[in-house]
Amino acid sequence: MNKVVCILIILFFGKNLYAQDYSDISYLKFYQLTKAHIDKDCFVDINEVSRHRVDHDTIYIKVGTKRIPFVARRKDNGFVNEFKDLSLTYQQTDDAIELRIPALRVEGITNDSLYTSGVVSYYYNNNVLDTITAVKVAFDKKNIAEILFQKSKKE
Repeated sequence: MNKVVCILIILFFGKNLYAQDYSDISYLKFYQLTKAHIDKDCFVDINEVSRHRVDHDTIYIKVGTKRIPFVARRKDNGFVNEFKDLSLTYQQTDDAIELRIPALRVEGITNDSLYTSGVVSYYYNNNVLDTITAVKVAFDKKNIAEILFQKSKKE
């Protein structure tokens, strides 16, 4: 009986020891940014690193004339995390209307700021609408935990 229990324990926990992680994301600190990152899509972790979390920080972005609270969302189970699963999302309380920014594009970098632009897509009952709005977002380096980029196929 003890042998059977030991074998089951080894099989159950052993599969996690041999599991392969997958990530197509490069994690950079602000000081690692260069001009080569301009015109690349990114996702900015603000205030604290959000690895292994689904939801975290809220950032207010001006869309049209309104400042809207977007929540950073990611699907990250600690083993698999993909750049395509990152987004900034605003959802009204009735859950029917949702705004999503799938990625931000680096427009400029200074000694103390990161300048980005993005596109807000509108969803109704999880169906994308034709309406989109361009936004510009500036980040102060002191509020940036890290900047995420999709790895190139060569990495």
